[in-house]
Amino acid sequence: FTCTFYFVTFHHSKKVLLKGKAPWGFTLRGGTEHKEPLVITKVESGSAAAGGRLQVGDELVGVNSVILCGSRQEAITLVKSSHRTLSLLIKPESCQGLKSH
Repeated sequence: FTCTFYFVTFHHSKKVLLKGKAPWGFTLRGGTEHKEPLVITKVESGSAAAGGRLQVGDELVGVNSVILCGSRQEAITLVKSSHRTLSLLIKPESCQGLKSH
């Protein structure tokens, strides 16, 4: 598996910081394995994800300062390796389709 990195600025992204511990309270769908973006499909009420204002439909583009290549397995590995805090770079659903520079 090869990942090419580009230096990009995500003008339409937001950083979400979750505090607590796993499980964080959200579910992902998609990834390069499925030729789809990584999208949040479920946010459990009362969870760290809900408290961090993560929303269904948000696209996950980074975890703990690592810009993702799009692999669901990569994202899951990074999320599972987080303890006490989890930093997510999200492209809100309302901004999907807008071009990143």
